[in-house]
Amino acid sequence: MDVTKDGRSWRIGTASDVAWLAGQTTHGFSITTAIPPVFDAYATFYPPDGVSIEAHERAVVDELTEHTPEQPWWLGYLDTGAHDIVFSLAPKLSLYWDWPYLLVEAGPEQALTWRTGHMREFVNLTWLHLDGLIWPHPLEWMVVMRWLAGRGCGRGGRRWCRSR
Repeated sequence: MDVTKDGRSWRIGTASDVAWLAGQTTHGFSITTAIPPVFDAYATFYPPDGVSIEAHERAVVDELTEHTPEQPWWLGYLDTGAHDIVFSLAPKLSLYWDWPYLLVEAGPEQALTWRTGHMREFVNLTWLHLDGLIWPHPLEWMVVMRWLAGRGCGRGGRRWCRSR
């Protein structure tokens, strides 16, 4: 299925697009709760003191873009019912513990600009755009923005993680 936004069509993901992820995560508080152990290294990143969420998100996307050939990215938005998921009428799929996600094939700029009205830092009431799951197609790395913790975590090849 395709949807239209910004004057072009975008592909909505299906269960076959996330077959590599479904059922591969673990319960608990480790990195593999969010990202399956299919990569050889991982990194966790936080916004540095004095850096705005917007600047931090741009830096994360710029870094990922620099180390990734030009290709589509999958953006996965958790449908909590409380936040914009960009294409609310598009079909969702179940991930993790049967949580509904909208999966759309887009790119870095869409990751930064599509989602609006999502609050990550309850204390600072910061509204942000970058949220959910992000990975390129073909799979080289994966980032999960853990919005309740105000941080992100990623897995990828050792070369990418060492440069973090």
